[in-house]
Amino acid sequence: MLSNMSMTINEAKDILGEILDSLSAEDSAFRAARAEAGTDMLNYLRVVFPLATETQMHILENHGHTEQGEDLVRFTRLVKELEKQDEELSHLYHKLKKLLIPTKEMVSVKITEPDC
Repeated sequence: MLSNMSMTINEAKDILGEILDSLSAEDSAFRAARAEAGTDMLNYLRVVFPLATETQMHILENHGHTEQGEDLVRFTRLVKELEKQDEELSHLYHKLKKLLIPTKEMVSVKITEPDC
């Protein structure tokens, strides 16, 4: 389990690389859901984020860790610590964040007054 896990920088890079490859694949459900959500933040939160989380947890399970959300949080925290020691790991982590975090355009929502 990740709570008592020690992971090398290379292991973290391998896992992040697999996550990025899986999410970025031409035929990935994540990519299709992201395209379908477009700029609809609600759909992004309802469909895209859960797919990304599921993919990451599955890849962690393939590396001998349990498939639980808590383990994904622990892995993310560990990567945040390890990225300070390795530029390539930092690059991979920021690439993943850029892929997962909605763009500024998506977050900007025009608020209109209701018709009375």
